[in-house]
Amino acid sequence: MLNLLRRALKSLSFRFRHFVDRRLHRLYGWHVGQEVNALLRSVGAKRVPKLGCVKKVLVTSYSNKAIPPLVVSSQNDVINALISPSYLWAPLRSASRAMHYQFIDMILAKSFDAFEYVIILDVDCVPYSQSALDEMVSIAERGVLVGVEQVSPEHATGHYYVSPVACCISKQVFDAIGRPSAMQDLNGDVMESFTFAAERAGVKISLIRVVDVVDQKLWKFPDGRDFGIGTVYGVGDRRLFFHNFCSSTKPEAMGRDHTRVFIDFCSAALRGWA
Repeated sequence: MLNLLRRALKSLSFRFRHFVDRRLHRLYGWHVGQEVNALLRSVGAKRVPKLGCVKKVLVTSYSNKAIPPLVVSSQNDVINALISPSYLWAPLRSASRAMHYQFIDMILAKSFDAFEYVIILDVDCVPYSQSALDEMVSIAERGVLVGVEQVSPEHATGHYYVSPVACCISKQVFDAIGRPSAMQDLNGDVMESFTFAAERAGVKISLIRVVDVVDQKLWKFPDGRDFGIGTVYGVGDRRLFFHNFCSSTKPEAMGRDHTRVFIDFCSAALRGWA
């Protein structure tokens, strides 16, 4: 009975949040849609004539006022230092209060006219090298949904899914899974719907696994592995992506400025490449 009550309360909470999102965040969704349009027009004017497929891979991330500017600039510096000329780096620093899923929905809805592949990174995630991005694209070219693994601590379902921390989506896969919204709901977190849709459609999924946590361990996977501040994803002994987590969480909530882990990592990477 207690479990049923908890489930009912959780369902009501999600339904209320869904209602609020659909009403109060409609304006934010419209706003970020306009920002995405402006971003792609800028890309078209400067780098990709008529939004033609001159560069087949768009690499992007989303941030708003909740993210410290130094986190944003640190990611930007790293990506600019390593990215291949055949990839286009186009992050969005939003002036709106749009939610992460709204940006994902908009960027995917609007960018496949110009690009064959979209790589989405969290604002506090960077690849260790260009080859990490190349590896995801090579997997996506085979019609696979690929990205770093995640299990939602909030939903406690034990469901592994491709996370927007770092993922690559092709137009082929996006169409095959029915172009779902990335919106979180009772069943899953942001973009978990893509993995559910891929599972239903028979689209293959490739998860890049956590191989290390260099700082604070916050959560566990169902198999007992940890993830948290300074999570490293890779294949075997090859490190592919570094993710801070919690960069929108105020420092006082964690007792320290945990974003320094990411900022210091980026600074060290840039010194190493200099």
